[in-house]
Amino acid sequence: NLEEAKKKLFFMRGNEHALLSAIYVFKNGKFFFKELKKATLYFRNIIDKEIEKYLEKNNESALRSVGAYRIEENNKHNFVKIISGDIETIKGFPVKNFINKLRETK
Repeated sequence: NLEEAKKKLFFMRGNEHALLSAIYVFKNGKFFFKELKKATLYFRNIIDKEIEKYLEKNNESALRSVGAYRIEENNKHNFVKIISGDIETIKGFPVKNFINKLRETK
């Protein structure tokens, strides 16, 4: 709910937080590919009113996201700075490495 989303954003503001991304793929019943990565982000110290305004305009997006924000929308809101890790880790799927693994097995 929106109240929980607001609490998450209040908790993260002015702080770093980590995102973990893991994928394990089995092919024909055998282990094929795995990747576990970590990204560290800093959530800008925004004021209460900015959080409330964000939730009013972006409630669907906030409710569909674990952290109540989407990195894909960061250009619009500029809440988050990536400290370490890559965008694929943050989005949750290592597309480049997975495609490379598929190409290796051809």
